Amino acid sequence: MSTLTQAAADGDVVEMRRIIASGETVNATRGDGATPLLLAALGAHAEACRVLLDAGADLDTPKDTGATALFAAAASDSPEAIDCVTLLLAAGASVDLPNTHGVTPLQTAAHKGHAGVCEALLRAGADASRADKAGNTPLHKAVRSAAVEALDALLLTAAEL
Repeated sequence: MSTLTQAAADGDVVEMRRIIASGETVNATRGDGATPLLLAALGAHAEACRVLLDAGADLDTPKDTGATALFAAAASDSPEAIDCVTLLLAAGASVDLPNTHGVTPLQTAAHKGHAGVCEALLRAGADASRADKAGNTPLHKAVRSAAVEALDALLLTAAEL
């Protein structure tokens, strides 16, 4: 793992700035294809994501599973994940890019029960009816996970739009 990748995963923005200033590329990947931006998003380190975006990090570079930084933020169990999702969407992340199983960030957020993330993704244009390769939509995933708040967010936000 590169030093920038590790600093991003840790959310260490001081170290990240030092490493970026020394010339290390912000889009370097580790063995599984994960970029520093994806790892910062997975850890819900919004300021680390901002530093990487300001340095030119590619928003939609997927790792070997097809997951992008937005997907990782939507999958994060941190309450601060919404900050990363909001930042990545504002920067222009592709809202419906699926992983290798056809699962989108919205489906992941619904499965995890992240109501605020579901709402943000829907407002950014995520497709609430898109099914993964197994035929599951975000609603299916929320119901199967007994994610009542996410289910409410999916239904209410979709109705508003």
